[in-house]
Amino acid sequence: LRQNIEELEASAEEMRRTQAELRGQITALNAAALVAEMNPEGRLIYANESFLRLFGYPAEKLLGMPYRQLRRPEEDPLIEKLFQRLQSGETWQEVVSYKTAYGEEVWVQQTITPVRQPEGEIYKYILVAFDITVQKQQEAEIQQALHLARQQEQLLRENTEELRRSNENYRTSQMQLSAQLEALNNAAWLFETDAEGKLTYATQSLFETLGYEPDKLIGLHYGSLFSERQPVAILQGHWRSMQMGQVWKAEVELRGAMGQSYWAIMSSTPLLDRARSDRRPLLKTVNVLFDITAQKEQEFRLKEQQNALSLLAAHPALREGDVPKAFQVIADIALQTFKAHRVSLWLYEESDLAKCMAVAEKEPHSHTSGSVVNRSLYPLYFQTLEREQVIAVVDALSDLRTRELALPLFKPNNVASVLDGIIRVGAKTVGLISVEQRYAKREWTLDEVNFLRALTASAASVIEEEQQAYARRLQEAYAQLETQKRELEEAMRDIRESIRYAKRMQKNILPSDALLERYLGKENYFIIWRPRDRNGVGGDFYWFSAVEDSYFIVVADGTGHGVPGAFITLIGSILLDQLINKNHLRDPAQILHDLHIGVRQVLRQDVEGEETLSRDGMDIALVRYFPDRYRLLYAGANLPLYYTQGTELKEIKPDKKAIGGEQLEEERFFTQHEVTLEAGDTFFLFTDGVVDQDGGPEGKRFGTKRLKEFILETLHEPSMPRRRALFNIRWKEWKDYGQEREQVDDVTMWGMRVW
Repeated sequence: LRQNIEELEASAEEMRRTQAELRGQITALNAAALVAEMNPEGRLIYANESFLRLFGYPAEKLLGMPYRQLRRPEEDPLIEKLFQRLQSGETWQEVVSYKTAYGEEVWVQQTITPVRQPEGEIYKYILVAFDITVQKQQEAEIQQALHLARQQEQLLRENTEELRRSNENYRTSQMQLSAQLEALNNAAWLFETDAEGKLTYATQSLFETLGYEPDKLIGLHYGSLFSERQPVAILQGHWRSMQMGQVWKAEVELRGAMGQSYWAIMSSTPLLDRARSDRRPLLKTVNVLFDITAQKEQEFRLKEQQNALSLLAAHPALREGDVPKAFQVIADIALQTFKAHRVSLWLYEESDLAKCMAVAEKEPHSHTSGSVVNRSLYPLYFQTLEREQVIAVVDALSDLRTRELALPLFKPNNVASVLDGIIRVGAKTVGLISVEQRYAKREWTLDEVNFLRALTASAASVIEEEQQAYARRLQEAYAQLETQKRELEEAMRDIRESIRYAKRMQKNILPSDALLERYLGKENYFIIWRPRDRNGVGGDFYWFSAVEDSYFIVVADGTGHGVPGAFITLIGSILLDQLINKNHLRDPAQILHDLHIGVRQVLRQDVEGEETLSRDGMDIALVRYFPDRYRLLYAGANLPLYYTQGTELKEIKPDKKAIGGEQLEEERFFTQHEVTLEAGDTFFLFTDGVVDQDGGPEGKRFGTKRLKEFILETLHEPSMPRRRALFNIRWKEWKDYGQEREQVDDVTMWGMRVW
């Protein structure tokens, strides 16, 4: 019996040591993650302080709450699938957004792991999440969350039976700690160092990702994990924080075994020996890393694409109108940016022939510059390209859109994936750009598709420039005796070309009638867009995007008119697309907040000491409308929202601050409003050009009073296009009352009827 007791005590001592190690790892991991536990019925039974703080619930209200109550109602089918997977013993991983108790949206990357009892039965689920809200918004850092895991220890009792029972409790506690560690390891990397900075432990997932063998790294200084591009000062600052007992967090670049780069958010926690009185009480460090490589790679691609487009815009070949020379420049820059095997540009010389005008490639291909392809041999491919404008094909040999080309072209040249886009001049298709990836299949990203669209637009501009250059040379030949007149005509033509180019750019960023009618219905909306200048270019614009179960509707008034105003509209449209469609922002107030920052950055208004500070910007009204729920979210910068409920007309006033321009406050925020409508109700967005037009018998402003009167007078008119026609008549009669007056400002108005 004495021997058994001694063995049990030794076993208990070993388990205490193991638990201390596990608790150290959990302590560090909890400093970087959110942790919650659910029972098999899906009710929350535990949440750490970081989880409670982020969601804004007190513990007494959160504990016992069904997990699905934290999620959105429309996610019920997904929640059913989630629990089916967990009940079958699988781990669930996802990136998801939640609404906090304060109504704020937060994004987390979470892993839910089922935990089994020794008999194999699942008795709870552990949810481990990382707050990635800041990464989603490309602005800030991940909050650190978790506090120390609950300690579950009991002293061994003096008799053998109590020792056995206590050991069983230790084994159960060790299983729980191990389960938490496994769940956290599924969501992050981890490594530990001793007091000298030498690696003593790392998770298998870190070794596998970086491609190192464990015995090659353990014992080396932890600095060997980092890229040579990582500034030494950052690592020095990290180690000073560890020695001072401070938690440290920063973005770092790691180096793989083959020299590849990985990016991560690293959170480090020092473990100190508080009993030591010397200056170096550091025992070890525990370091948790959250992988952000995908986000960084996308950021690098976008920067490279922007640099490529800037290089193209500045290249003289694209302005000279020399199509072969300019096309070769486009091909070379595209090959370097896409990092593909081949880029080729083709022009349609005749109805059935396409001629290769320029090629940039890493390896020889059966088609070279000057080659001709008969389009009638591949009707499905060219019809599909004409219909879709851009086709991104992962499997070029089996995809129906490109299968005609597989045997004669792709297979002999080992082409695995293609990204093709048509070149249009006006409404006519004149050629195409083809990007080829060989040997291995390639998933084309959305930013690569958009980059190809920009390249096709550049190619179209070159062709137009060639046509215009020919026209100019012909004009000069006929006008040799009229030197002064010729110079004046050339100057005017350059101005008109700039205006036409700006007009075409502005028209391209506006949503098409076909797109709006598909989502809104022809009778349910109207848009009035009337630039002040007769050249058709203005500082107003409108914008639309169908996202998830809602529609984003925007009316904006940029500073200036004509071509300068059009540049502001282009900036606004691009930034809205970036924030809503790429960065997945959904709250109107947050979108205006980030749009303000983006405009100031693009126009360098946020740079102190600039000699010519731009005060340009825009006023904007932004609505997110949920047609299935008749729900509307609005935020405005100097532009209001009018809406009707029954026979009553209501107004929501905007924030009296603009997007962009001078900023005196530390940070500019906007107010978000919510309205619930019913079928037949309407809402209107408009710029100040609608109400500022002078006219009438006394030459006064049209004003908001007359606009409201018109809305109420036409309340029972079901056709929104009919309302537009009636408003145009009334507004023009006011403007031209007694005499024909000039339009004083750009005019934009968007009316919507809830159906």
